[in-house]
Amino acid sequence: MQRIPWKPLLVFWIFLILLLTLLPGKQIPTLPDAIVFPHADKVVHFMLFAGFGFLYAGLQCHKSPNRKKMQIAAKVLIYGTLFAAFTELLQAVLPIHRNGSIHDFLADMAGLVPGCLIALQTTGQEQQT
Repeated sequence: MQRIPWKPLLVFWIFLILLLTLLPGKQIPTLPDAIVFPHADKVVHFMLFAGFGFLYAGLQCHKSPNRKKMQIAAKVLIYGTLFAAFTELLQAVLPIHRNGSIHDFLADMAGLVPGCLIALQTTGQEQQT
C-alpha cells in the first residue's frame, strides 16, 4: 500500500484555506445561480475545515501511531479551533473587504469533527498494513 504524504498535503490545505478565506472580497468569483443557494459559503467553510481535520489527524496518527485517539482528536480540535478563529479574526481586521463571522467560525468547527473522526477511523488501517 502506498503511503499518504500527510505533511505536504496538510501544508497545501492550510495555504488553500488561507488563500480562500483571505482573498479580497472584490476578487471572490461569483458562481452561477444554479450552484448558489442560501448559506453556500458555510458549506465551503465546513468542507475546508473537514479537510484540515482529516489531514491533521492523519498526520498525527502517522507520526505517533501509539498515541491514543482521544489525544489526537483533542489536539486536532484545539489547533483547528485556533486556526479557524485566526482566519476569522484576520478577515475582520485586514482591509480586504471581508468580515469575520461567528457563523463561519461555527461552520469551520462543525467541519473539523467529522474530518478528524474519519481520519481516526481510516488511518489505523494504514498503520497495520
